[in-house]
Amino acid sequence: MSKNSAIVRLEAVGGSGRGFWASLAERHPRVFARAFSLNGFGLRYLDFHERCHDDHTWVATLWVTAAFLPIAPVRCERVRVTGRERTRGVPFVATTTHAPVEPLERLSIRNPRTRRVYLFYYGVFLPLVLAPVVGGLALAIRTGSNVSALVFWTVALVIFAWGVAMVAAERRLMGRPSVT
Repeated sequence: MSKNSAIVRLEAVGGSGRGFWASLAERHPRVFARAFSLNGFGLRYLDFHERCHDDHTWVATLWVTAAFLPIAPVRCERVRVTGRERTRGVPFVATTTHAPVEPLERLSIRNPRTRRVYLFYYGVFLPLVLAPVVGGLALAIRTGSNVSALVFWTVALVIFAWGVAMVAAERRLMGRPSVT
């Protein structure tokens, strides 16, 4: 395969150097029009930064998410938060989330902020959430059935509280700002 045919093929698939998800979003604007997820699978705005105090707007990136974790950036936009994030359904069974924002300006997705998001979720958040769970399971397997119910439920409660605290920290650091 020649170099020119490889470039043509890359442009046909990736859209002139844009990522796969950005190209897909441009071809199917109705599907990628708003942030919406079902049980953490869908689209979510993350990493609100560069607040403009004059018009109460933020720069945020729309991400494809799986199990609430970012997979790939779709686009970066200057947005205005127009309402509170709404979650409906039965927790841990089936929940839908809708985040109303008003896109104002499309920006370049090629920025170092995407690396920051990956580093936060996969280098900090995920290890801090999974470490107590994996450690607790390893300890339970190692000790067998010699764990009293009091110790088991105390550890389970501590791990649950740790998980809730980590999700709250994630929402505060990467989530949507409060509506002003």
